[in-house]
Amino acid sequence: MVEAYAEYAASKHVLLVEDNTDLREFLVMLLGDAGYAVTDVEDGHAALPLIATGKYEIFLVDLQLPDVKGSDLIEKARRYGVSFRAILMSANPEIERFATACHAEGFFFKGEPIQQLLAALQPVA
Repeated sequence: MVEAYAEYAASKHVLLVEDNTDLREFLVMLLGDAGYAVTDVEDGHAALPLIATGKYEIFLVDLQLPDVKGSDLIEKARRYGVSFRAILMSANPEIERFATACHAEGFFFKGEPIQQLLAALQPVA
């Protein structure tokens, strides 16, 4: 499943922001297997200084974090002037609306098959 994404992923760094430890660990493993270099944190406070480095091409963030909404975190991150693709994820069925509002390049509804997340990380050709 993940091999199909390896060519694009090989040179990409992902900053994963997810407060659910089990899910975060699973996503680190999955994305690593797909070829992404992953740095993971559990909240927005830890994510902001990392975003400012400009090291990450992809910002994968949960909508409901303990300290900030993921959509607000994306908007704050954009103010740093660094380039990244933002993917917002949530179990909230209105995730697409939140992603559109914060100008995220993609979204992942946590109820969908995991292949949908891997596809969301790919740029639209």
